[in-house]
Amino acid sequence: MLIIGNGESRKGFEIQKFNCLTIGCNAIIRETRVHNVVCCDKRMVLEASRKMINNKTAVWTRHDWMSQFPKMHNLNAIPSLWFEGELKQDNHFHWGSGPYAVYVGCKLPGRSNEVIHMIGFDLYPQEDGKINNIYKGTFNYEEEDSNGVNPSFWIYQIGKVMERYEDREFRVYNHADWKMPQSWKALDNVHFCPLGDNPKQIESLYGIIR
Repeated sequence: MLIIGNGESRKGFEIQKFNCLTIGCNAIIRETRVHNVVCCDKRMVLEASRKMINNKTAVWTRHDWMSQFPKMHNLNAIPSLWFEGELKQDNHFHWGSGPYAVYVGCKLPGRSNEVIHMIGFDLYPQEDGKINNIYKGTFNYEEEDSNGVNPSFWIYQIGKVMERYEDREFRVYNHADWKMPQSWKALDNVHFCPLGDNPKQIESLYGIIR
C-alpha cells in the first residue's frame, strides 16, 4: 500500500508505475488516477467531483460535507477518530488530508497485513521558510511565496495513527538529509528509508513497493 503526500520530495515519481493500492491527497487527481483520494477541503471535493478521472477513484471527505455532494456515487465519509482528546490537534476538524490519508489506509478492510509505504510527507517548510507543496501556486492552493505551515499538528496526528496501529509497519521515504520526527523514531514499527539522487533507485521502488 502506498500513501502519497504532496511534499516536493516526491517529484520524479510516476505514481501510475506503482503496482499497489494507492491513496493520495487533494490535487493528485490532476496528474494521475489513484485508488483512493482524501479531500478534507470542500473546494477539493468539488474539484474531484468534476474530474472524470475519479469515476473509479474512491473519494474520502469529512462526514460534514457528504450531504453537499449527493450525486457523487464514489464519495465516502472518513472514519471517525478512535479517541477524544483535550488538545486542539485532537479535534477531528483540525485533522487534514495528509493525516487522514494515513488513517484511511489503516482502516481499509482486507489490508491489515500490508506494509504502509509513505512518500511526499515532507512535513517541514522549505529551507527559506516557504510552503513545501508540489501544487503551490495553482488553483485552490497557496501562492508559491507563501510561508510554510507549522507541521506540529501533522507530526502529532500521523504519530497517533502509527501508535494506534502498532502491528503495522510504516516505511517513510524521503531525501537522505530529511529529519524524521523524534516521536516517530521512537516507534518500533516506523522506519525511515532514505532516497538518493540515482534515478535507478526510484525505478527499483516501483517493484519493491506493493
